[in-house]
Amino acid sequence: MLTNRFNSGIAAIAGGVVLLVPAIAQASGYALNEVSASASGMANAGAAANAENASVLLFNPAGMGRLDGTQVSGGVALIDVDTDFDGKAYNFQNEEVAGGDGGDMVDPSVIPNFAVSHRLNEYSSVGLGLSVPFGIAAEYEDDFKGRFFADETDVQMINLQPTLSLNNDEGFSIGVGLNILYAEGLISKAQDFEQQLQPVGGLLGGGFTPETWPEGHSEAEGDDWGVGLTFGMMLQPYERTTLGLTYRSSIDLDLEGEANSVNTPAPTAAGIVPVNLTEDVVVPLDTPESLTLSVAQGLNDEWTLYASVAWTRWSRFEDLDIISDEENGPISAIAGTDVISHTTEEWEDTWSAAIGTKWQATDAWAFKAGYAFDQSPVQDKYRTVRVPGADRNWLTLGAQWKSQDELSVDLALGYLIIEDVDVEEYDYDIDDQLLDPNKRVVGEYELDAWGAGLQVSKAF
Repeated sequence: MLTNRFNSGIAAIAGGVVLLVPAIAQASGYALNEVSASASGMANAGAAANAENASVLLFNPAGMGRLDGTQVSGGVALIDVDTDFDGKAYNFQNEEVAGGDGGDMVDPSVIPNFAVSHRLNEYSSVGLGLSVPFGIAAEYEDDFKGRFFADETDVQMINLQPTLSLNNDEGFSIGVGLNILYAEGLISKAQDFEQQLQPVGGLLGGGFTPETWPEGHSEAEGDDWGVGLTFGMMLQPYERTTLGLTYRSSIDLDLEGEANSVNTPAPTAAGIVPVNLTEDVVVPLDTPESLTLSVAQGLNDEWTLYASVAWTRWSRFEDLDIISDEENGPISAIAGTDVISHTTEEWEDTWSAAIGTKWQATDAWAFKAGYAFDQSPVQDKYRTVRVPGADRNWLTLGAQWKSQDELSVDLALGYLIIEDVDVEEYDYDIDDQLLDPNKRVVGEYELDAWGAGLQVSKAF
């Protein structure tokens, strides 16, 4: 793995970790929406104001103040994404790169969730949640024409959230959750060294020329733990009206691990020859803070309306630097800098909104529907083939069955409509200046996704 100055490096890690979760099919940026099937049935509308079961603590820790006894909730979500890339890539001589369109870069994936709450007394509750709040997973076929910009991306996060809630007897509660986040990631790309070897062609060993130099490949992986907080409040000003407000803090991460580079040009006694190099690296990464406001409004005993609006500070993600964590490391020595790779991101803050409804058809059966819009933080200028972010529209349906002994089962189905987007990706240096106007990948993505969620909840 070499720097962008050496026309390589690691392209964007767009975020945190997930059990093989396709980032393209999720909420804006690299956030994930699939935390609870009972909420997904309404596209998460009103989720911070809807204490239906223990999973509410994942949206708003104050919601536990509206739950009695001990409650347990767990489930999984299945996501299936269809991707189609149509485009071309060019090298430094403005020649078209041979290869295919990368195939379907996203495999079906499963996302788990779990929550438990327990009322200590009339005014306090404790709980524990497990969720996957961020993540990316995608892999192109080996001959992808854009392989010099992206190959494999597998970045995952899992969050453990101990939670405390306090409430009064007038419909007001507050809560706080400690977010203990584990993140790990792997990203890779192919490397073309011909341009960098042209000035030193006479020094190449092993009978190589710049044109016959073997294609390289770079890979970096690392992990880290981080800690943040979630604060929430819930208020019931009227009998059928509930308001919820949740703030989730940013979490600072430094993914520490190794970078590997295959067929890297290195000077030896026999001339410049291909070698395989390894170096310790660190990737600074901050997850975004967010603020969510939700409302639940009962119309009568059968119908309830829900709505949410959320702001996310994606502007924290200005660039991605892969930094050497090793004194006199072999890769950074060739690069001539500790910043082994730089990727310009320049993401923007986003807003999302959701509306939904629940129809309590009988004592046992309820049916749900929802719609959400998620704004993409990615600017057109800096959109990448690793994460071709776009605005998303989410349509969902849900059904809930509840037994007389407080066992409930939720099923949610969703269809994600993702805008077709154009990509024109280049390499930039650490000052965000264009390195080469010829080397680029240009094309269009057609994307859509289906999702299903299943959740079982029990009150004791």
